[in-house]
Amino acid sequence: MSDAASRGSETVRAWLLWILPWAAFGVALGGDFLWDDDRNVTANATLRSLAGLIRIWTDPWANQQYYPLTHTSFWLEYQLYGLWAAGYHAVNLVLQGAVAWQMWRVLRRLALPGAWVAALLFAVHPVHAESVAWITERKNLLSALLALTAADLFLRGCGFRDDKRTEPTANASRDWWLSLLVFVAAVFAKTVVCTLPVALAIILWWKRPQLKRADLTPLLPHLALGVGLGLMTAWLERTSVGAQGEIWNLSWLERITIAGRAFWFYPLKLLVPYPLAFIYPRWTPGVHDWPGWCGVFAACLCATLLWYYRKKLGHGPIAAFAIYAVTIAPALGFFDLYFFYYSFVQDHFQYHASIAVLTLMASGLVLVLRRLDRNDWYAALLLLLMLPLAWRQSAQFKDAQTLWEETLRRNPSAWMANINLGNIYLGQQRFADARKQFESALAERPGYDEALYNLGVVNSQQGDRIAAEKCYRDTIASNPKFTKAYNNLANLKLQQGAQEQALDLWREALAIDPLYALARVNLANNLANSRQLPEAIEVIRAGLTLRPDEPRLNLALAPFLLDAGDIEGARRAAQQAISGGAALTEELERALFATRPTR
Repeated sequence: MSDAASRGSETVRAWLLWILPWAAFGVALGGDFLWDDDRNVTANATLRSLAGLIRIWTDPWANQQYYPLTHTSFWLEYQLYGLWAAGYHAVNLVLQGAVAWQMWRVLRRLALPGAWVAALLFAVHPVHAESVAWITERKNLLSALLALTAADLFLRGCGFRDDKRTEPTANASRDWWLSLLVFVAAVFAKTVVCTLPVALAIILWWKRPQLKRADLTPLLPHLALGVGLGLMTAWLERTSVGAQGEIWNLSWLERITIAGRAFWFYPLKLLVPYPLAFIYPRWTPGVHDWPGWCGVFAACLCATLLWYYRKKLGHGPIAAFAIYAVTIAPALGFFDLYFFYYSFVQDHFQYHASIAVLTLMASGLVLVLRRLDRNDWYAALLLLLMLPLAWRQSAQFKDAQTLWEETLRRNPSAWMANINLGNIYLGQQRFADARKQFESALAERPGYDEALYNLGVVNSQQGDRIAAEKCYRDTIASNPKFTKAYNNLANLKLQQGAQEQALDLWREALAIDPLYALARVNLANNLANSRQLPEAIEVIRAGLTLRPDEPRLNLALAPFLLDAGDIEGARRAAQQAISGGAALTEELERALFATRPTR
């Protein structure tokens, strides 16, 4: 093939990596915001102002997780086009193409057979629909792109040049420091990429049989940073996200059996991506879980055989196996993740780790094709299988109702889907359908606090206050820290004329969760209605000391200050509420801004 033809072929390959994700996941463009998108985008006060952007970086508790670069990307988009869901989806599609292209660059730098085929599989694989079509998973895409860029820079500094390897060049230090800088950005997008330094060390061992200690020295800053921020994320997952309690109190033997199952679950889904589900059935961990122990034994046996036959097979297979093991390790159960509450596996957990598995699969496929004297373009025939599956998997992310209905069709035991679908039906005033979903959740998880609470809401909406109160009290008995049950029970007591009991219930809720804005506003409003205005103002200000930009608190504070005669303070509170996305009533608008000049 001539040089011009070769360049043309590579250009086509590159464009395909950018374009094909739109063919695989493009249905997501018509999708809406989904589960957790409220916390990250639609109801995220930190996206509304410059002060919020500062909090994104300086306050680890400002958002559900401390991924400041990811939330900065949401902040920029919110400033550009607000809550236009298609814009967020389009950025995810562009990022998926960029990740696949950068993956191809890294694999070519390592002179791997099937580099483009591996990147192509990554670009359109149905397992990745969850990461691409779900706005919240921007963190996967952005961190993978930056991690691969950091890897590319580091390997360039080490002297890897496509089909040949050289010693580090004069610019090696520059490349290594640039790699560290980009790696910092990757970790700030999602800290799961903290395993990258270990993966790079494995690559160096693979490509340099006579590996020296000096070869690993440039990785030490990466490693120190990755370990530090990784441990911080594990701590925040427990303390801030809530991954602690009886469900996460697992022995090490139980965690090992979880890892044994999960370790093989992911590559099997890459090999045969059917059936896929948003929530997979959660198995019961235990020291006598024989499938888990079989998985552990199989992993040890596979590693032993690949090591033993490395002279015949080469170092590549054992290196790929080790990189996969290291990259998937944070999701295997050794660290507490909140999603383990629902299931021990989820498709997006393996987004980064799938690179090693798909690379190994693609390399093997291309080597077989070459033995049959076939071009690796033949491997692109896999698109005939992958594209329809990817499109089908992405279609379930159209909207929340579609997602939960499809989740229950694929996994009828997904009680969390029952809860979310029931809440949607509740919002549509389909009370019978909502009740059925909550009762199904209780059948799967007897005594489940959220199902009991939501049944209380259904009963309250249908006017059965006695049944509603029983449900709320059962919720509190099941989970004494379920603050929403205190709030709703307080509202019931207020309707019954028991104001003091209501005030006490709101105070209990705030003692449990001082950041619970709705309970704080309800308490303050009722204090104000009881002519206890100074106490009402103090309740709101106590909340604002914890979260100054909370729009509901500022919106509540403005009329209180106005009644107290502090007009300027009321205006400041109203402006803060507006900047957080809250809307003033016409009466409050006239009272505070009657002298505002017209435009």
